[in-house]
Amino acid sequence: MTLYEKCQKCGDTSIHEDYVYIGQTGSGKIEIPLTGEQIKSICTSGYNDIAVEAVCSSQEIQTWMERYNDSQIQNALSEYGNWSVEELTDRQTNISRLVWTLAWDVFDSENPNESLAADDLQKVC
Repeated sequence: MTLYEKCQKCGDTSIHEDYVYIGQTGSGKIEIPLTGEQIKSICTSGYNDIAVEAVCSSQEIQTWMERYNDSQIQNALSEYGNWSVEELTDRQTNISRLVWTLAWDVFDSENPNESLAADDLQKVC
């Protein structure tokens, strides 16, 4: 039985620090694996920039984001409609925006465990 199946079977809807979740854009074109610990560090009231920077500067996130070009990231952010073309020129800032947005999407969902990564990614991240 997969981790996802276990969580669904027992009705678990909490975010677990050691589980890996997939933050996914509305179009599904960009997916970012985030640990529960990373999500919880970002999704707090108040100033989140330090936590976002820590997550985005991790080697895992930097390596993962190499699969997406600047245009793909900009297009994903434009789905959310919060930034102008001029604001979307810096790649690292855009990655930070995307990580912040997707972490909150998982955190705010009715059942975050619907976003659990496949079991093979649970061991990688």
